[in-house]
Amino acid sequence: MQAVLIDTSLMLDCAKRKIDIFAGLDGLMESAWEARISEGVIRELNAKARIRGPKGAEARLALAMLAAWRGKCAEGNATREGDASRAGREGNAAREGSAGNVAREGATRVCVIVEENKGNVDGWLLARGRELGAIICTNDAGVRMRARAAGLKVISVLHNSRLGYA
Repeated sequence: MQAVLIDTSLMLDCAKRKIDIFAGLDGLMESAWEARISEGVIRELNAKARIRGPKGAEARLALAMLAAWRGKCAEGNATREGDASRAGREGNAAREGSAGNVAREGATRVCVIVEENKGNVDGWLLARGRELGAIICTNDAGVRMRARAAGLKVISVLHNSRLGYA
């Protein structure tokens, strides 16, 4: 199962450009994957959502997209780190029973997992990315550069219209 770590900058840029992050990622992934978001990202989005104007509206839309996708985990999948292994087993069993395998024919996202994070979100992205061998989803140029230097794959918004490997 490929872990995909999502940053605040990507959530906001996708909301601004009306790009469905999770559908876009599903189109890019070759195999089953799971989205992981830090509590720090949610805190940052909540703080920005309180701002009036377009920036606040983008943050509110990003939170709504996240809530909609977390709600789709209701197939018995987990939304917290501690339940991730159970979600993987149940999600794989459900897909294998209906499709025969867990391969492309539309890569399958198991769930959105929210992980605890007390410090800097950028530090969490890079440390957790190295630990899991995860793909980092960000539009932050500094994080993108450090992730590539660490040998991690990076996904960003390309040409203001779609997600792609940067």
